[in-house]
Amino acid sequence: KAKYFLGNFLHAQERYEAAIQLWTEALDQLENYDVLLRNLGLAAWQRRNNPTEAIKWFEKALAVNTHNQDLYLHLDELYKSLQLPDQRARLLDRINSLADVREDVRKHRIKMMVELGHYQEALEMMTSERFIPLEMDQSFHEVYVQALMLRAKEYIAAGRIEEAIQDYNMMLEYPENHGVGAPTTRAQAHIYYHLGLAHEKLGQYKKAITAWREAASEHHPHGKE
Repeated sequence: KAKYFLGNFLHAQERYEAAIQLWTEALDQLENYDVLLRNLGLAAWQRRNNPTEAIKWFEKALAVNTHNQDLYLHLDELYKSLQLPDQRARLLDRINSLADVREDVRKHRIKMMVELGHYQEALEMMTSERFIPLEMDQSFHEVYVQALMLRAKEYIAAGRIEEAIQDYNMMLEYPENHGVGAPTTRAQAHIYYHLGLAHEKLGQYKKAITAWREAASEHHPHGKE
């Protein structure tokens, strides 16, 4: 354990290679310590830029301790960056099997569901459950908008324009059960743009122009979509 602790200290002092060397030596008698395996995974990922090696360490750590919920977040970020949807789907199943899910992991699970195409199920959870706000975090609302965008796109393709308009209007709201209110400065131009397109399809040109004017009124840096 002395080598593990000294490795932690050296890493904090930005002596990364020396820390990794000590952690590797500590494996001799701490091969089943998930935090040490996680540290080696983080080092492979963030210090040596080797995501494949990092995945191996994280998977080994998770095999040792399935209740270390940081590992689910790390693995999903790596699986996503390497475009490994099958691994993400299996990881989602493992998260769903946890008895007590931490709030940040709970929200990340819903994000995974949306990104893997299970947006209807994700929306049912986001509209029926209560969530605890994380400080300075607006990202959960973005997941909500993303899920509704996917459903609205499906409605548009099926010619169900009125239902798509309902979804676009829902995107502009901040449901109380999410625990986060609207920010002082909103970024909703993309929603109003699609809302205008939907009204245009129904021949509701005044409503379309109103939506597009709302979108155009937002300030965005030059070159932004």
